[in-house]
Amino acid sequence: MAENGKSLGPEVNLGDLGLIRNILVGPQMEALQKRLDDLEAIVSENATSFEKRIGAAEKNGNKSVQTLQKTTDTNFEKLEKLIEKKVEQLNKRLDDSCDKERARIGKLLSDVGKKLLDS
Repeated sequence: MAENGKSLGPEVNLGDLGLIRNILVGPQMEALQKRLDDLEAIVSENATSFEKRIGAAEKNGNKSVQTLQKTTDTNFEKLEKLIEKKVEQLNKRLDDSCDKERARIGKLLSDVGKKLLDS
């Protein structure tokens, strides 16, 4: 109602407002809903693709780690055997050197003993 008590027109109910809204913005709302649905589908598709790629990368990474671990273990075993061989060689050389030095010292002591007995 207007200030002077006269009515501006027939009263509009809420159902009519909904109908008017659908007429005015309905096509835009439908277009927006379709775009939203399309975006959701794209996001879902990308998420699935991403999960597959992550799974493949993880599998490949695990395989690479296992290969690297085997290679490292093999290399360490070879290195350990080489070190053992070198230590054995050094021990043998040391034993030989000690035996020679003992023999030399024994001969020197024997010579000194003979000289002492001869004097």
